[in-house]
Amino acid sequence: MAFRSNHFLSFGGRVPWAFYVLLIILVVALGLRLNGINWDQGFAFHPDERDIYMRSGCMYDLLTDAPGAQNCGYLNAEPDAQPGLPGIGTLLDKDRSPLNPHWFPLGSILIYVMVFFRSIVELFTDLNSLDMRYFGRPLSALADVGAIAMVFVLGRKFYGSGVGLLAAGFTALSVIHIQNSHFFRPETFSVLFTLASFWAMWQMLERKRLRDSAVLGLFLGLAIAPKVSILPIVAPMFLVYM
Repeated sequence: MAFRSNHFLSFGGRVPWAFYVLLIILVVALGLRLNGINWDQGFAFHPDERDIYMRSGCMYDLLTDAPGAQNCGYLNAEPDAQPGLPGIGTLLDKDRSPLNPHWFPLGSILIYVMVFFRSIVELFTDLNSLDMRYFGRPLSALADVGAIAMVFVLGRKFYGSGVGLLAAGFTALSVIHIQNSHFFRPETFSVLFTLASFWAMWQMLERKRLRDSAVLGLFLGLAIAPKVSILPIVAPMFLVYM
């Protein structure tokens, strides 16, 4: 099999028609995913998404030592949780650490991402926990658009631009992808970094450079962090190093 360019999203010296078609696909995909982003009007109908926002809100309050923080949500059941930024000893203590969400059905990284964004946004305006949907859902939409770009990259690498564009177009219009982009959940992020991991695996097979190995490790970690059920992707990684 003759594989295409080794360069990520490389089109050669002159920008060809495929670039413009891909750009149109990505713009349409982003529009579909951002349309109706406030679909629940703040009522937080999705239980997992609601838990992420509420727990990140309580964690933010505890880290900033906000009044009444220790009476917030899950913290009622965690009397030993220490307010404020933790030292090393407190950070590593599961009972006292303010960074322990005490909730692990989904990757904790989603909660930490919301705490990070809220700490920035709160410099300019006051928010409540559910207002973070205006940041979480667009992030999910952007991750899914990134996954569409990765579908094109992989399709083009193995079969050419036509197949890559067709695959990207189908993914852009996929109902389940559009639906998942309207929630701040792990699926869109894990799909993006899983596809990126497969790309990095092939780069590693072709070049076997330390840099490619580091990129592969990064993408694998980012794929697994939001959703541990992605762990089987480690199996093909072992084949890369055999």
